[in-house]
Amino acid sequence: MGEVVYLKSESADLICLCPKWLCSTLCGYLLSREFQAGSRPTGSYSLEDFQLALPEFEARDTLNVLEALGICIKCEVDGDIECEFPCFNQLEQEEDTWAPNAAYSGGHFGGVELRTSAAAARILAVMFPRVQVHLRRNTLRRFDPEVSLFQWRGGSRMFCGPLEGVVELLSIPSTSHGAPLGEEEEGGTRLGVKVRGPSGTRKLCFYFLEELLGIIDQVLLEMSPGLAIDKHILSSKDLESYASPHSWTPAQVMKVLEVEGWRGTLEHPEGWTETLNSLLCWDCQEVQDILLKGCSLHVSSISTVTRQTLCHLLDKPHPLGRDWCLLAVQLGLSDKVPKLDVGSGSYSQTARLLDEWALSPSSLVSGLLEHLDTLGRQDAVNALLSGSSLYRISPHDPETSDVQLNYSGGSNISR
Repeated sequence: MGEVVYLKSESADLICLCPKWLCSTLCGYLLSREFQAGSRPTGSYSLEDFQLALPEFEARDTLNVLEALGICIKCEVDGDIECEFPCFNQLEQEEDTWAPNAAYSGGHFGGVELRTSAAAARILAVMFPRVQVHLRRNTLRRFDPEVSLFQWRGGSRMFCGPLEGVVELLSIPSTSHGAPLGEEEEGGTRLGVKVRGPSGTRKLCFYFLEELLGIIDQVLLEMSPGLAIDKHILSSKDLESYASPHSWTPAQVMKVLEVEGWRGTLEHPEGWTETLNSLLCWDCQEVQDILLKGCSLHVSSISTVTRQTLCHLLDKPHPLGRDWCLLAVQLGLSDKVPKLDVGSGSYSQTARLLDEWALSPSSLVSGLLEHLDTLGRQDAVNALLSGSSLYRISPHDPETSDVQLNYSGGSNISR
């Protein structure tokens, strides 16, 4: 029979018997510069319009395939079916997006920037249309007239009652109409996520931001589960004053959180300080009460990407012996060294060591940080600080059932 492609879909799973037709004939033509140059600026097609654009394919079946691939999403508009293709969207950002608004005077502001390495920066731009598809799907599932979504090339603006959230691809150079998103000379390097709400909506703002991050995280896990993403925390005071926001790295935030707790402060270049409680918990005691600090989590909570980074750093023999072997001694597992060293070169000794140490319920991220610091491996300390979750929401909180969060160690975003 040869190769087939299995496509998992919410409506009905599909099997493509001819991968060449799917990848080359259909997607190759649909995502080509020639087709995109003549596509609709809004990125939206009715069934009839799409049939005219691709007369050689049956529109309904083809759209089912494209929807399963996450390239488009079907929406019902005034009783008619329309398909939104974010990759074709050429609309400009609305003028009042994240502009001063009396409704948010004295309100609450917060946000993050998701960054990856320079070598992988273009991947975020390629992924962003899929993020927009998931945002639209999230909106359609709500059946709530107070929820609305406007999307443009490289950005999305979502309203949920009185709350406003903006997700945008940053650092996109100007390009000619019709160039596929992510194929510019430089490409996007960061994803910005900002949320604001009127006074008295602190807790709602926190959950709204987490929901947006959960949607992005799901896309990252689907498209590039091995991509390391750092979550930089934006200054809430800068966001409130609509200035270009300063950001703190996850390592800076994690270090202060471990030493000083939620009341710890971070210094802003302009001279003021902001507390972790205001930046992460939105100055809400209810939010703080349901958060578990990242440094107090069990070592098994470390993401797969961070574990791989630690293995890469500690597996290699160190000139002074400060590698996985001495770390095993630090962790009190010196008797396990012969067992862990079996099959060296084929298996990661560091991964085995962490698995062995994780068997103890008292093995926390803070303990691993302390041992790595004692070992003198600042590179591994920085990797763990940058790649560990800043916090986790307690699974006992009933309100998290409606928030799309990822609690597993596979999460790409350092929460």
